Amino acid sequence: AVIGIISYSSSRKSLQNALYVGIFKETAHQLGTPISSLMGWSENIKNKGLSKDVLEYIDEDIRKLKDISERFSKIGSKVSLDEINLSNLLDEITEYTRNRIPKTKKIEIISNYRKNIDLRGDEILLSWAFENLIKNSIQAIEGSSGKIEINVEQKVSNITIYFKDTGKGIPRSDWKKVFSPGYSTKSRGWGVGLSLTQRIINQIHSGKIYVFASSKQGTTFKISI
Repeated sequence: AVIGIISYSSSRKSLQNALYVGIFKETAHQLGTPISSLMGWSENIKNKGLSKDVLEYIDEDIRKLKDISERFSKIGSKVSLDEINLSNLLDEITEYTRNRIPKTKKIEIISNYRKNIDLRGDEILLSWAFENLIKNSIQAIEGSSGKIEINVEQKVSNITIYFKDTGKGIPRSDWKKVFSPGYSTKSRGWGVGLSLTQRIINQIHSGKIYVFASSKQGTTFKISI
């Protein structure tokens, strides 16, 4: 019994440490994209001057930094759910991501949903969850090209969202493990993105997220809210 208690305590402490380390690294990762973009725009301005397009990109990245600060302040607080436009939210996320996909990859993001789909939720946290899934898909696509497809089905009682990619797939035995803090198949990963996504969907929005299908041809995540 004593050995069992010590083992459980040690295991729990290791999980907490992995989660804390993951949160800190996720913070750095979240800040990295807009900060790198702003550095790039700064260099662009020095070489070519300030254009209207560059100014719009700078404004986007500044708004992204503001969103990131709100994300981390909300994740541990009581959240009030409001009526939000899911279609517009997905459009904003995909547009921001398209403009920042690595130059080495040609990835097409396809949006299959109608306009003005509304749901009750927190816009800041849902954008974080959806971004994590899209980034996960981009990292799963190992070749120079690939496809990410977002489908939304609206019914009377719930909304279902599918994120489908043409990545390397997830082994069947790991379908549940991918949501565990600290789990990652990437050599430089810290395994907190999908864990946070699950918390946002399951606990904050009373929904469900799981791996709907996966093979060597790609993976589909299913969200029901």
